[in-house]
Amino acid sequence: MATIELGEVAGTDARPPGVPLDRARIARYALSVLSLLALLLAGGSARTAPPFLRVAWSAPLADGDAVSFTTDTAYVSRGVDGHVEITAYRLAGGEVLWRSTIDDFGPLSPEPRGNLVLLRVDPVSIQRPLDDGGQLTLFFYRATIALDARTGARVWRAAGEQGATGGGMVLLGEHDKNANLERLTMVDQAGRRVWSRPVPGARTWTIIESDDRPAQVVTVSEDNRLTFLRYADGSVLRSQLLPRPASEVAFVDGYLLGIDRSDQPPFDATWTVYRWGDLTPLWSTGSEDWITGCRPLLCGFNADGLVAHDPQTGAVRWHAPAKRSARSVGDDRLLLTDVLDNGETTLVNAVTGQRIGEPAPGMEVWDGGPHDSVLALRHTKNPPGLVSVTRLDLRTGRALLLGAIDPIQVITCWDLGRYLACPDTKGHLVVRDVG
Repeated sequence: MATIELGEVAGTDARPPGVPLDRARIARYALSVLSLLALLLAGGSARTAPPFLRVAWSAPLADGDAVSFTTDTAYVSRGVDGHVEITAYRLAGGEVLWRSTIDDFGPLSPEPRGNLVLLRVDPVSIQRPLDDGGQLTLFFYRATIALDARTGARVWRAAGEQGATGGGMVLLGEHDKNANLERLTMVDQAGRRVWSRPVPGARTWTIIESDDRPAQVVTVSEDNRLTFLRYADGSVLRSQLLPRPASEVAFVDGYLLGIDRSDQPPFDATWTVYRWGDLTPLWSTGSEDWITGCRPLLCGFNADGLVAHDPQTGAVRWHAPAKRSARSVGDDRLLLTDVLDNGETTLVNAVTGQRIGEPAPGMEVWDGGPHDSVLALRHTKNPPGLVSVTRLDLRTGRALLLGAIDPIQVITCWDLGRYLACPDTKGHLVVRDVG
């Protein structure tokens, strides 16, 4: 059975007096300085920081392996002979904390949730024919396994697919053979059942949060009926028909979104925004691919970029061409990105769309938690073959160029506050200290 072995851990070079100069090391440092200088002369307007990004540690990472993180742990998982093997590393130093093998097969990516690491297992795929002769494949999982996040020991295995966590509990959804949801069950951290109820006719479900914690579960039936369940005990709070068709629903910034999506190519969708209290339809659009929250507005995305809507009327307040991603990063502030390596990441005023500070060259790195800044990466042209790393301050909009690093897979990096974690092009997960 293959295992993941930790590579060398970089540390402080405490050289005693009298040791000869390491000329090769000095030459590498000088080259990094010259490379960064060339990068700046090539057109970067961001201010500079020290021209190095120290490698804290690295570990083997093969194609098909999956990675996930918490604030203090990195989890690397891979499929081995029909099993899933997970290795937990201490984020600060790279030491192996534990290694666990799961006999059940499922998606490789573990999902850390509080004191547990959750894995969906026992996958099932359902084929449904399309009008054009093609096939629509639906996936669901029959069970969920929970590991102790501190030791890797199995805590429990339960029927149903993990769908939400919060308040020390895990919500599981069970499906019938046709991939229709048929039961919801809540278990606690020890796997003990808190509540369970059948949801006959439910087509899908979503979670409504209050103060960043799950508060209600909403199911959508085939006849367009919404049923609201209390998250804590599963009791029915209310049941109400939506006035317009919806195959999916979402709760975004105090509004209910009803999505009527075709199950045939090209899978067009009509989005309707409802007032939360009485489910009165406020406005609809069929020209956008998806809608998300941009407090205090709602942002829609289409082929032309981002459109910011008044949530009550749907009126367009501003738009940002070519932007394909937006997320709230504070009161009335949004972070926009092109989702392109050669694009820009920009901080803007959410109400007006006006830029704050200067854009950071490159694509935003996935942010693993609340931070005062984000990182943006871009492949360099001069010198070629490197990747620039820029920090964007979310308070001031100031862009600070940290330096350039060896080639990496930019799209799959993680911004972990003090650390930047990326798969490199040589089969390793590389964790760098970015201060």
